Amino acid sequence: MIIISKILIYILIGMVWKDWLEYYTNKHFEGRMGEKFTLRESVSQVLLWPIFVFIFITEFLRNI
Repeated sequence: MIIISKILIYILIGMVWKDWLEYYTNKHFEGRMGEKFTLRESVSQVLLWPIFVFIFITEFLRNI
């Protein structure tokens, strides 16, 4: 039961990350970057969110 709850928390955090990132890109970019995520992009963001959060933060800090 503990493993299932941890998996659900991981997926929930990934979904929050994906929704925020989609909102951010739709608001700040135009063209292909500003479109809604495809199913493939959504699934990859939800499942691999720790990697994408790390990349986002490092690129954000580099460009300050």
